[in-house]
Amino acid sequence: RHTPLQTSVTVNLTCLVPTATPEVGQPLRATLSDLCRHFLDFRLEVVTKRFAHELAELEHRLHVLAGLAVIADDLATVIRLIREAASRKDARAALMQRFALDEGQADAILDIRLYQLARLEVEKIRTEREDKERRAAELRALLDDEAARWQVIRDELEALGTKYGDRRRTALRAGEPLAYDPEAYIVHEEATVILSRDGWIKRVREFKDSTGTRLREGDAVQAVLQGTTRDRIAVFTSKGGVYVLRSNAVPATTGYGEPVQTSFNFQDGERVVAAHLFRDEGFRGEAAGREEHPVAEAEGNGAAADASRSTEQSDLFTGPSEQSDVAEPAASPKTDSQTDNAARGPVFLLATAKGMGFRFRPNAEETTRNGRRIARLAADDEVVSVRPADGEHTVCATAAGRLLAFATEETGELSGAGRGVILMRLDSDDRLVGALTTKPGVSVSVTTTEGRERKIPPRDLPRGRRGGRGTRVVKRARLAGITPAPRGGVGKPEGEEAGG
Repeated sequence: RHTPLQTSVTVNLTCLVPTATPEVGQPLRATLSDLCRHFLDFRLEVVTKRFAHELAELEHRLHVLAGLAVIADDLATVIRLIREAASRKDARAALMQRFALDEGQADAILDIRLYQLARLEVEKIRTEREDKERRAAELRALLDDEAARWQVIRDELEALGTKYGDRRRTALRAGEPLAYDPEAYIVHEEATVILSRDGWIKRVREFKDSTGTRLREGDAVQAVLQGTTRDRIAVFTSKGGVYVLRSNAVPATTGYGEPVQTSFNFQDGERVVAAHLFRDEGFRGEAAGREEHPVAEAEGNGAAADASRSTEQSDLFTGPSEQSDVAEPAASPKTDSQTDNAARGPVFLLATAKGMGFRFRPNAEETTRNGRRIARLAADDEVVSVRPADGEHTVCATAAGRLLAFATEETGELSGAGRGVILMRLDSDDRLVGALTTKPGVSVSVTTTEGRERKIPPRDLPRGRRGGRGTRVVKRARLAGITPAPRGGVGKPEGEEAGG
């Protein structure tokens, strides 16, 4: 939108053209055809004068060579006349009288060097005379034939084009529709999108750590997404919506940024719960012949974006079958159709405060300001977490400190907006604070309402089936969230008791 689709250059082609009177020029608003015609006529005039001048020079030289040829066989007489003369004038007159030469030929003989009187040099003079006579005959033929001179002009112009011309950078075509590619106008460079807990968003060129970014008083970093200006940012909200925009559409600033509501139309009470980055090369993998779809994740804890690889982006919420809106028993193992769907796009796990959840495949295409609906929630329910479902086990955590781990394949996959299935049964005064998927042997980290983090080793995760009540692992604090445990450990070491 900042680049013109057409650039016009004003050219004034009013000029003076030759007339029958050489001293008088006629004004003319010429066309390109007129300019080419006058240029070619001028080239014909120049070439004609050039050949005429060259012929005159050749004829003068041939006249001198003719005089030298006359004396070539009688050099002894020439030397004698010169030695007997009292001056250069007398010698010139004697030569003119003896050999019937004109003044120019006689002066050329007097100016010749002695070594040029050798037999070999005399032969060179004769050879030169023959070559110049041949060239003079060619020039006379060109001057008598205008068509031959036009051919010379054509050959010279083609030689100039070959020597100095370059390949045309534009193509002249007609009748083809113009294709507009908005991505071609996006500068491809590294960019980091920072989303704060209070809903302020900004884009920065360089990012070192979350402590160095500017935030409003009382605010904190919620998500850091590192990629390029052509990547897509998907913002998931508590009302079950997703809003997608390009990274380059995020305001670039080193200040606080702008409220996310300036880019999207949020409902009353709607807030951001997660943000994920869909890389441009993965989103366009089908066109580029690639098979993988990279997704960068950042949610809730303000950590740097973690990168994970998944398959090519599929259509909106693809799946083998429609899932029921009510809680069902454990889902059956994946079919071949589900496996094929998994190969076409990343799978995410959505969890709500009432313990409901489902797996889905988000559509990473840009949305309008109103976003796109991905979940149908009860009146008193809200989305608490949206994370990639790339682990074999799902771990749920409640505010009361209960945890439940079960197989991820037990959670159904929806192809459209729905309520999902029961991930974990809750007490009336309890609520789900988050759910994530992990690989075998990987710890999780829970965050208390006081801001403390506690690492839960795999052996302390209560195993069960989806829809169970779980076990209270953290007993003396209420939980605010659950995240993958960072490498190196956070909070208490694994060997210490998790409860209490």
